[in-house]
Amino acid sequence: MSTHEALHLIFRGLIDDLDCQAIVAIEMVPGLNESAGDGPVPTDHGNKPYYPFEVAKGTLGIPAWVCPLLFGHLRRLRKHGLPSASLPTRELMSFTQSLLILNHRDYSAWNQRKRWLLLNGTRKDWHDEMRLTALILGMRKRSSCDDVWNHRKWTLRQLKRQGDQRAYLGYLANDYVLCDQAATAYPRLYYAWTYRQFLDRSLLAALPDPGFSGTLNIFDTVGDSLWQAWAGTHRWLRLHVSDHSAGAYGLALTRCLTDYINRCPLAVHHDQARQAAEGQAGPLAAFYRINQRSGDLVYATSDDQSIGLALTGCVIALHALATRDLLRLYPTHEALWCNFRHGLVLAVAFNRRHQGRLAIQAANSIGWLLEGLRYHQEEVTADLAALGIVLTIPNCAPSSDAPSNARWDQLWGLSTTNTADHLAWVRAALDDTGPHQPVASGIPRTLAERYQRWLHMHEAAED
Repeated sequence: MSTHEALHLIFRGLIDDLDCQAIVAIEMVPGLNESAGDGPVPTDHGNKPYYPFEVAKGTLGIPAWVCPLLFGHLRRLRKHGLPSASLPTRELMSFTQSLLILNHRDYSAWNQRKRWLLLNGTRKDWHDEMRLTALILGMRKRSSCDDVWNHRKWTLRQLKRQGDQRAYLGYLANDYVLCDQAATAYPRLYYAWTYRQFLDRSLLAALPDPGFSGTLNIFDTVGDSLWQAWAGTHRWLRLHVSDHSAGAYGLALTRCLTDYINRCPLAVHHDQARQAAEGQAGPLAAFYRINQRSGDLVYATSDDQSIGLALTGCVIALHALATRDLLRLYPTHEALWCNFRHGLVLAVAFNRRHQGRLAIQAANSIGWLLEGLRYHQEEVTADLAALGIVLTIPNCAPSSDAPSNARWDQLWGLSTTNTADHLAWVRAALDDTGPHQPVASGIPRTLAERYQRWLHMHEAAED
């Protein structure tokens, strides 16, 4: 038996037995070619039954020198020895699985698996397909391939049609972790952030219709996933201020949250507010605790539409709060300016649609937030941190003259939902003679000129 055939047999035995081996990750590892040529693979390696492969702590290690040998052997089998049309079905799946782990960009192999799954796939086969794509996306330098992300989307859609809602929602919630790992390995990874948007839309689509009369637990499940994603995105943006993809996703997620809030029945809002009052952890509870400080404005009404619109205004205000704080700290990063600009357009559209009526409620909610920061700074700061928002206003400690103190005025100006105030702040930040000259001094000239034109257009629209 040649080296290529022996390696293929060992590798196939490992790949076909992922469950028994409890393999949760695959890594390519460097290594010398100890068995070059066509001779047999050495067998005198002590307690290494899968040599040259390594299995340790749930990770399968594939030596780098093995990959070209295996891949060449599989291609020869596909071309001459084992045409796909004559393969038994299970053998086809095993063959393409081995091939895709070595070369994740083989579009023909992905399509072969799709055809087989649609014709013969069982529930276990669909879950195995999710596991395969997760393993490939978890490999170094593999998450930048859109073919794998698209195949995972397709598999999720098929799982939804199977009718197993619990498993489907579980995959949607857990895939945020997969996106985090991919974005950490590849900052500014477009495919991971667009896949997150797919997850958000899928979670919203899983919500029942307004006339639904069954259990409301699904609203808590979907809401917790969306709020966790919102908080994680704001934390990410504080560490990666130049990430355009993350900024665009943060704005899209803010829109998804507003849709989710407006689709929640009144009972869900009151139940989540009650849970927040009981001190539960997590961003969903933190958001409702912050809004409970404006209880008379938001929760005194029995109209679920009014509550939804008021909370929507608060979401937009908090997004502006976080973005504008970052922009004050890092004025030279165009990604932050784009994020702030689109967020401001969202606020303008919200105010115009509702004629500024509920924007005042949102502003008063932020006012209650500031009052809480004055007298309960640790508690409110912890709630904001759970939402991914960390205020960096200098010297923000409570004091006896806090209402008239300049630092609190600055914080109020940062938090306002008034569109005209936001435009005035942008004007001051871009104006060479404005009060924000020390901050604006580092803004590139081309960036300042571009936003001067944008600002002039919106000021004219406001007039």
